[in-house]
Amino acid sequence: MLGNSRIVHRPSELVMADSPIQPEWIIAGDPVARCAAWSNSADSQLSLVVWECSAGTFRWEFGCDEVVHVLSGAVEVTDDDRSFTLRAGDTAFFPAGSAAVWHIEDHLRKQVVLRNGMPAGIGRLLRARARAAGAVRRVRASRSTDVRARVGEFGAEPVHIGQREHQRRTDLQDVAVAAADRDEHLAVS
Repeated sequence: MLGNSRIVHRPSELVMADSPIQPEWIIAGDPVARCAAWSNSADSQLSLVVWECSAGTFRWEFGCDEVVHVLSGAVEVTDDDRSFTLRAGDTAFFPAGSAAVWHIEDHLRKQVVLRNGMPAGIGRLLRARARAAGAVRRVRASRSTDVRARVGEFGAEPVHIGQREHQRRTDLQDVAVAAADRDEHLAVS
């Protein structure tokens, strides 16, 4: 068995433990939360949890990515620009760093998949590699031909790319390819 992972086929049989909501997050009522973690990935980046809460209103701040699947009850969720209700059978994703006001009229029981972020260095490396790959694709697309057709209100007319613009695009592609090669080398190392 890897890590502390274990197979659980009936999470309703888990022993729930108190999991108090931070007092400064509570807006109204006296919500009582309980949870049970029932599995973790070997690298501790993924956790599976059953969470339940009694009636109340509170602001929840998501410290990691969270996928919620409502098992019973309902919650009205309000973020900066909208409000929606999650009921039994509904699923939602809340990204790390987001926050929302949760209003539980009676009770809520949900299964939660928590994904912790990657170590900062790996995340930065993957983002840099994705940006470089995007730049390479854009430059290759722009270099595919020196004559382009621009469709306007009066039909198509050829647009010739000047020598200076062609050289600028070539230089940009060379920089993007070098960055992608460097990032790929770092990812392999």
